[in-house]
Amino acid sequence: MKSAEEIMNMLEAFDLTGSLRDAGELAGVSHHTVARYVAARDSGVSSGRAAVRPQLIDEYLPKLEEWVDRSGGKVRADAAHFTALIASAAPSTPAKATSSHSSTAPAPQTDPQRRSTDASSTSAARPWAFAT
Repeated sequence: MKSAEEIMNMLEAFDLTGSLRDAGELAGVSHHTVARYVAARDSGVSSGRAAVRPQLIDEYLPKLEEWVDRSGGKVRADAAHFTALIASAAPSTPAKATSSHSSTAPAPQTDPQRRSTDASSTSAARPWAFAT
């Protein structure tokens, strides 16, 4: 990728000479390179760079910038972005599903044949553990 100054020099050389080969020689590039930039200019394309596309983080940028400013630049942006993603996760994600499910879930049923593990039963099995 050529810098803006190099591109400008190629186009100026082409405008002065009217020849791709002469412009390439003046600008120190191939005449094919000059041809590519002249064609781009004539077609109205501003540059060879890709268009800026929306990113996943765009939605969270204001909050992330606030966190970075409040922490004096000590918070890592990648960790803050991960935290923001988790905080705004859809209810179908495991973190949200678990937190919302645990408050409404019934208490687990105890097996009556299973031995109890409370202090009274362990004191009989291990009398040294609760010696007074």
